[in-house]
Amino acid sequence: MTLSDLKEHHRKIYAPENMIITVGTRQHPAGIMALLKEKLTNIPATGFKSVEPNRPKDISGVVTAHEKMDKEQVFIYLGNLLPPASSPDAPALKVASAVLSERLHKNIREKQGLAYRVGSSVTLDKKFGWFVCSMGTGANNYEKARKAILFEIERLKKEPPTEEELETAVNSIWGSYLSANLSRINQVYYMGVYEYLGLGYNYGDKYISDIRSVTAEQVAETAQKYFDTENYVIATAGNI
Repeated sequence: MTLSDLKEHHRKIYAPENMIITVGTRQHPAGIMALLKEKLTNIPATGFKSVEPNRPKDISGVVTAHEKMDKEQVFIYLGNLLPPASSPDAPALKVASAVLSERLHKNIREKQGLAYRVGSSVTLDKKFGWFVCSMGTGANNYEKARKAILFEIERLKKEPPTEEELETAVNSIWGSYLSANLSRINQVYYMGVYEYLGLGYNYGDKYISDIRSVTAEQVAETAQKYFDTENYVIATAGNI
């Protein structure tokens, strides 16, 4: 890697056809627009075409990946594909994951003592998304822990969250959102992300209202639709 390589990479990547610019400021918009035009108008186009990953093929059966390690603990990642961020099911997926995460923590870690850490997460990108249940546990507890994760996923389909569980999940998402948007730099970062995802730069204005509109029945229906316990990927690392 040489200095010339870095300069060429910069020239191609930081091109007009590959930019989203977001601004957060108290200054007058006209002045900011004039400054942006002055600084950016003369940047030449390079013909750069970004590579956006397409949705992988659907998972069929249980796909496994394992890394043998000389440790007495094992880490488990279990998950599957989801629709993109633009899906109308996106808010319900976020809430369903938050409910599942709390149940995993309460029932697997606190009640059964099977996990060092455990949780669920949902990531939604431009063309597809994915959900993951992750856990760190003792190697001798691996099979019991794996079955416990699948059990909680299935239980969510049959037992919608209680009013208290739903409120806890929504408040958790709300709190994380507020914390992530405290600084101005983070606010403009997420504006850029929302624009890239096709949601519109101001999606944050309605994000929490979308989350709050999710019902317990929608959580169960969404889990039934997307949290598949027969077709999934499970990746493990440890002494099993």
